[in-house]
Amino acid sequence: MNLADLLSCFQEKWELLFSQSRTISSISYQIGSQIVNLHFSHQRLKERLEPAQVHLMIKNKHHEPDLSIYLWDLATHQQELPYVLKEWFKKAASQPQNYLGPNGELQGGHTKELIISFNPGNGTFYIYNKIQNNAWVIFKNIELIPYYDIGAPVRVIWHWFAQEHNNLLIHAGAIGTVEKGILLVGKGGSGKSTSTLACVNHPKLRYLGDDYCIVSPEPKIVIYSLFNSVKLVGSADLKRFPYLENHLTNLDKIGEEKALAFVNHFAPESIQNSVSMRAIGVPKITGLPETTWFRIPASKALLALAPSSLFQLPYSSPKKFKILSQIINKIPCYQINLGTDISKIPNTILEILEVC
Repeated sequence: MNLADLLSCFQEKWELLFSQSRTISSISYQIGSQIVNLHFSHQRLKERLEPAQVHLMIKNKHHEPDLSIYLWDLATHQQELPYVLKEWFKKAASQPQNYLGPNGELQGGHTKELIISFNPGNGTFYIYNKIQNNAWVIFKNIELIPYYDIGAPVRVIWHWFAQEHNNLLIHAGAIGTVEKGILLVGKGGSGKSTSTLACVNHPKLRYLGDDYCIVSPEPKIVIYSLFNSVKLVGSADLKRFPYLENHLTNLDKIGEEKALAFVNHFAPESIQNSVSMRAIGVPKITGLPETTWFRIPASKALLALAPSSLFQLPYSSPKKFKILSQIINKIPCYQINLGTDISKIPNTILEILEVC
């Protein structure tokens, strides 16, 4: 029996544990026309993971979900993995080169029915059943989950679910007006967070994402908000946005990790859940006072977007690069040289959107 078969068998165990838990709570989210239900086995899980996506919440009493995600924390429930799984994951954590791919892909963990990956760093494993339209996320200890997973919870599952429906989870920020938006792409430190935060609270602009968005390529290209989190690097960034200090979730750990806050806590009216995608921007921090912009070839934007969007998460579909290329070739691309006067960034974004 391979690992996929083994985990499929043990799914019955988790279903039984869920049915016996007294602390289950559920939330329904809507992204476009799709409804996803998250089932938390314990209130602490909900407290930690809910804030990043609370803006997507709906009351769902009469709709069959397109996906159900079940979240379980071994430490909270004082449960251990079944012995065979426990031993397997112990070996995978100590010898990842023998069991895992570069992003936690399990050897033999991708079948027509199941996709499985394991994070040896924090002991979390992810199972997505494409036939049953459900997913399982088993945390070793929710208190040990790093800040970036609190800001973008279970993004591995969102990535697989998007792919299954011919959408893309993109490593990018996004802002826009009510009618049209711009995707901000580039590696960490390129200025995506600075750009999105500079536009929060602007009367004509809306926030859709800081680090991850879902893009639907058909029938028209649409950006969907997924998380309302923002992350800043250390005290220098906080000096540019001092009002955020009262809203940080990890103020005591600044210096060890990026500062994390949720837009829903300080500017909920700025959040927009979807927008027609009209432009792609590649921010670049220049150190110069003025913010400027100019048109660039699609190939340059693809180079800024593709590496982190294609290779950061496990089991990216081979079709993903083709879809990315098709999107970028349909949309005008611009380089945005970010000036030190961040108050000028919103007007620059509006200028770009006006010509798109």
